[in-house]
Amino acid sequence: MDLADAKENMASIEILAKGQKVPVLVDIRKSIGVSQKCRAYFAGHDAQKIQSALLISSPLSKMIGNFFIGFNKTKFPAKLFTNKKEAVEWLSSHLKDNNDELQT
Repeated sequence: MDLADAKENMASIEILAKGQKVPVLVDIRKSIGVSQKCRAYFAGHDAQKIQSALLISSPLSKMIGNFFIGFNKTKFPAKLFTNKKEAVEWLSSHLKDNNDELQT
């Protein structure tokens, strides 16, 4: 994934979310890689209206991914999962918090 892909993905999310803060489940189990510019973009201002659960393929991917999340501090909650059900539960647990923030 490169920067153009990241911008296209965020534009799609913005259209679907209609300006609301939204949880996003991203399945990157078959992803080959993400460019440094792409990671920086997702960690930046444009991505702050999302909450991201990343579905990955292995514990090794999780370890490497956690390193990148720690290195590229996001402006939104992000967490890695190897189990889809756990990822959805984590995202769902934050829906109320997101709605409360929008009303303040």
